[in-house]
Order: sequence, then C-alpha cells, then structure tokens
Amino acid sequence: MTLLAFAKQSGLFIREYYEHRYSLAFESEQEAFNDFLRKIKFSNVIASPPSQNINRLNFGNLHGHDLPSNYIEYAYNNNIQISTEQYGAFVQWNSIDSKVLPITPNSLVESVAINIHLYYADMLDDFVNAISGFPVSVDIYIAVQNETIGKDAKEQFSKLEQVNIVHFYILQNRGRNFESFLLGFRESLKSYDLLIHVHSKKSLYSGSLKSGWFEYLIENLLRDKQLLVKHLSAFSNNPNLGILYPTSVGTSELPKWATHVLKNKSSLTELESILNNSTLNHNISLKKKSFLSYPVGGMFICRVRAIFPLLCHDWSYDDFPVEPIANDGTLLHAIERCFDSIVESQGYSSCYYHPSSGCHTYDTSHIFENYLDEKPLLNYVVDNSILEIISFDVFDTLVSRVSGYNDSAKVIASTKITSAVHPFEFLKIRNQAELECRKRSNFIGDVDIYQVYELLNEMIPLLLSPNEAAWCEFHADLDLLITRPDIESLYRKAFASSSKVIVISDIYYTKEMILEIFKKFKLPYSADDVHVSSFLGLRKDNGSIWDFITEKYSKECSNFMGKFSHIGDNVVSDAQIPMEHGFSTFHILSPEDKCYFNELKGNRGAKIANLLHQQDPILNGHFATIAGLTAFITEPNK
Repeated sequence: MTLLAFAKQSGLFIREYYEHRYSLAFESEQEAFNDFLRKIKFSNVIASPPSQNINRLNFGNLHGHDLPSNYIEYAYNNNIQISTEQYGAFVQWNSIDSKVLPITPNSLVESVAINIHLYYADMLDDFVNAISGFPVSVDIYIAVQNETIGKDAKEQFSKLEQVNIVHFYILQNRGRNFESFLLGFRESLKSYDLLIHVHSKKSLYSGSLKSGWFEYLIENLLRDKQLLVKHLSAFSNNPNLGILYPTSVGTSELPKWATHVLKNKSSLTELESILNNSTLNHNISLKKKSFLSYPVGGMFICRVRAIFPLLCHDWSYDDFPVEPIANDGTLLHAIERCFDSIVESQGYSSCYYHPSSGCHTYDTSHIFENYLDEKPLLNYVVDNSILEIISFDVFDTLVSRVSGYNDSAKVIASTKITSAVHPFEFLKIRNQAELECRKRSNFIGDVDIYQVYELLNEMIPLLLSPNEAAWCEFHADLDLLITRPDIESLYRKAFASSSKVIVISDIYYTKEMILEIFKKFKLPYSADDVHVSSFLGLRKDNGSIWDFITEKYSKECSNFMGKFSHIGDNVVSDAQIPMEHGFSTFHILSPEDKCYFNELKGNRGAKIANLLHQQDPILNGHFATIAGLTAFITEPNK
C-alpha cells in the first residue's frame, strides 16, 4: 500500500476537501498530497473532516512518541492503524466570521521589495528556491556577512526571471534581523509599496535548532505561491491593510506563550519614547499588555507607509546592543513586538493568516489558540504517569482570589491594621514598605511579610503588633481565596499517582502561611516539598530556585529534566525562566489573562472566551474593580 493510499484509507486525506478548504488547485491527487505532507511537518493543516481531531501534539501523546515531524509517515512506517475517533474532540480555533478578510485574487500592481537578512550563509538556497516563481517582479535587498557571499547571492538571485535588481549590504552584526532594513537599506526601502522582510532564522535560543519554525514562516510568506498571490491581493484589495503575517501558533517548536510580552514592557516603553521624541512628532502608544499579536520570529509582509515611524527614525548602530545579546528584554525584542501598534497608529490595520483554517483574519484572539486544549493534555500527562516529578505554583494556579485584584486583602484588612490613613493610602504605604525592604537587601533573595510590617510600623501607627498585622493581612487574603477547579483536580490526581508532587511559590507569605492555604482546602502536601521564596531566599523569577530544585531532586530519577515539569500561570517565572534553565514547563492562563480574553469576546473572541470559561469557571462573576472595592469598604454590609 502506498502512503497516499494509507492516508486515504485512514480518512486523513481527501483531495477535494483539501483543495476547497485552502482554495488551492493541483494538477493531480499526488501533487496535492505531496503539498499536504510537506506542510504537516510544521503546521496543523487539515485534509479531511475527521482529521480535525488529529495533530502532531495529540498524536505524539497518544502513541508515546516525541512529536513525529510527519505523523502520517510515522504511522505508515510503524504499522499504526489510525482511527480518528480515538483522539476525541480536539478544540479548534476559528476566526469570528465578521473578522475574516475575503480575498479576491486580482492584478498585483504594487512595487515589491524583499529584504533578506542572511546571517547564516548556508540558508541562501532556501531563499532562492522560495522566491523562484514569484508572481510579480521584485527587487531583492540582502544583507550578508561578507562580499564573497554577497556576490554569490547577487548572482543566484539575478538568474530568477522575476527579479529586477539585487543589492547586497555587509552586516555589522548590530541589530539582528532588523539591521538590514532599519540601517542598511532604510532609505532605499521607503520608495516601495510593499516590503517582505525575512531572515535566516535558526532559533538557537532554546538550546536546539528550530528549522520547522523557519519552514513554517517561509512556507506561509513566500514559498506557497498560491497563498502568496492571496497575500498580495489582500493588500491590493484593501488600501488600509498595513501588515500581514502568519499566526504564531500551530507549530510544536514554539512555546504556547510565544505571543506574550515577556520581559519587554520596559524596552517597549523605551522604544515608544524613541519614536515619539523623533523630529516627526509621532504620537504612538505601543501595546504592552500580557498577550499581544505580533510577528513572532520577525517575518512579515507590510505596506511601507504603514511602518514609516520606524523607517523615518535616524537609527544608528549604537542604538542596538553589542552581541551576544540577552535572550529577552532588549530594544530588538521590543521592535519585534511593536509592528501592530505602529501600523495602527498610522491608520492601517493588521491581518493574520491562520494556516490551519486557511483564512486571513483581523481576529486577534488567535493569540490564545494554544490554550484551548490544555485540560485534556494536562490530564493525559498525569493519568499516564509520564512525569516522575510535577511541580505546582500556588497563587493564580492552584488558588486564586475571587476579586482578581492581588492587593484586595491589603485594602480590606487595612481598617483593622490602622486608623491613621485611608485604606487606599494604606495600600500605597504598605507596598512602599515592601519595596524598601527589597531595596535594603539589594533585591537579593526575598523578604517576608513580618519584615514588611516591622518597617511599616516605623512609617505609620498600627493598631496591631507587626506580627498580628501580618497575619491579619494573610487571613483577609485567605478569605478571598478559592481553588481553580481544574487545577485542584489535577493536583489531587497527581498526588494520588506515582508521581512526586512539589510546590514552588514566589511570595512574601511565610511557609507556615502557605501551608494554611493547603489546610483550608484540604489539599494534600508534603511539607518538605513545599518551597516558599520568603523562607528559602530563592525565587523563580530570578532563576535562583531552579538550581536548588535540580540539586534537591535530580537524584530521584534517572532522566530528571525529561521527567520533571512545572505548572504555573506566570509566563516569565513559571515558563520562560525555567525553560532557560532546561526545565519542561506547562503554562496555564492566569485569571487575569482569561479576563483579557473576556474583553475580546464581545467583538473578537466570544467563541474562544466561552470555551475557556467551560474549562475553568473561575471568572464567572468575579474580577472586582477598584471602584467595587471602594464600595465594599464604604458599605461593609453590602
């Protein structure tokens, strides 16, 4: 039996369905199947109605395999009979209908420049092959490491029929992939209608080559010519379209939290200041909210005028950090995240191509797509004892405050702690005291709530002793806490399994207080495996706790890094930083992030928000505002 026959027999490939779903046309069934096989290596494309429940992720989980690059070939070669019913319902993201951008292929008249940042010379052929057969004439601007590579690139691109001119520029290795179009070719690129910016991405940050992510971006921006015609037509049909790029989900090589702002709020503020203080007097406000849509990987198609604030700024090499640069939090990471904001500040819109559904959409709720099916996956991992050690965060993971406002307890407890100031003035002073404690320790280690109230006692008169005041605040917080139902269930299930369960929390509460939380909800625990930053002087958010965890637990299993995973809601401290230390993590959305999703549901994300609510009802009726807390304080009987 051929691979094509196997796929058809298994119900995974129907040519007519595939061509209709993605508006494609092929000369033969084999050609269509080859196209599908190539794309499923890095993207969740679908070629039959039953196969909507199968992707690389859940196939790998079900068959105990490390995510085969092509699950059909893997099943064929290993004689695995695939029945799509065995995978259960896989939650698919779909754009809100009103946000879908209809595409009518038409004459493509815009002048187009392709800017290639070729840091890795061995990837030149990838770009030559991707640009071959380009649907319109195009000019190439390529940045290279030396003149020899530049001459070779110019020779190869000049052979392509669609290429008019080729310019090359010698990299100074400052500014990463943005060097070539913000420094090297900035003035030349201003004269074009459209710009396609790509680069030789290898994504070595996470410790391994991520070629699938490069393939995903190049396929969906350049290589698929039928799709490319749609992209270019979208700009021709819609004069207000400013930028277009593939969504950053649907590939296993990116962490699910890739669309988060991460450590870049301060660098985005810096970039905002740079752009607004330029001679052009822009009034740009860059999005800095937790999750945001941006071209992850820094590749996109844009209307040049839509990014003029970036191109018109007089950048210099000194504006950018010297290599090697930090993994996150630099001006370059801010630039990568600024494009939607820049485009929209100029009166243009951002459009996203979603490869799985094959649609172009304005729907930004795609940024949460990877979180739709987290509950089945988490339970699968626990039910099948895949991990030997599972670590849980506490606040906003196991438990959350019904108010959704982290400082609620401080405000509520304030009237019992002091009569000297208004509750909200108390909150300000209380938090200042905590900050001062951290400053006095040079932000090394952590502080505990007793230290905070000892200092607060010197700042304002208290009605209670410092220790009593500390417990008063904690008990006010304890009264506000509820468990997150799904995570509580998962925690109990993990504790009853053969896996060791540990707890890690960055918090000023003492270990004794944290154990009180577990006692309130009758959550099982081993006190020796509950690790609190105020007690240890080690934190997740600065990475210091992870070396301790390795030293304490690595001898308990032969493949520690492969058999340990941490579950938590904070993208930086529970996901990004442990990943940098080699740990496997499973990030879940915090109630605040789900609340953000709730903000989208009225006009952009109703369907996806409701799906998230079904998985975790913690949001229902909660999330108090400052005004609501004020009403609570002034009307205590309410």
